[in-house]
Amino acid sequence: MAALLCARLVCYVRKELPLNVEACHCWSDSLVALGCIRGETCRWKPFMANRVREIQCLLSPQYWGHCPTQDNPADLASRGCSITTLAASATWWLGPPWLREAPSAWSMRGDLSTPGDVEEVERE
Repeated sequence: MAALLCARLVCYVRKELPLNVEACHCWSDSLVALGCIRGETCRWKPFMANRVREIQCLLSPQYWGHCPTQDNPADLASRGCSITTLAASATWWLGPPWLREAPSAWSMRGDLSTPGDVEEVERE
C-alpha cells in the first residue's frame, strides 16, 4: 500500500506543479513489493493485482529501485526515534549518500530474484 500511495502522490504532484520532469524515481525497502511491481499482475489475486496494475500505470516499473532499510529515511520516523535524533540525522534531511550521486551510478539497487517471497504473496 505504501508503494501505491507513493505512485499516486507522484502522479498528483506532477500534475499540479508546472514543472517539466523528465523522470521520477521511487524507492522501497521492500524487495517483495518491488518484485510485485516489476512482475505481471496476472500472478496475483484481484486485490493485489489491481493495486500493482495501478502502480504500473502511474509510474513505470523501471523507475522503482531498492533502498536498503538502513539507508531509508522514512525508517527513522516509523521506528519511533526521538525528535532530537531525527533533527540530527543527515539521512533524514539529505537522504542516503548514494542518492546524491548521478542517477547513472544508482544501478536501481536491489536483487529482485526472491521467488519464495513473491510466491508467498501469490498464495495470500
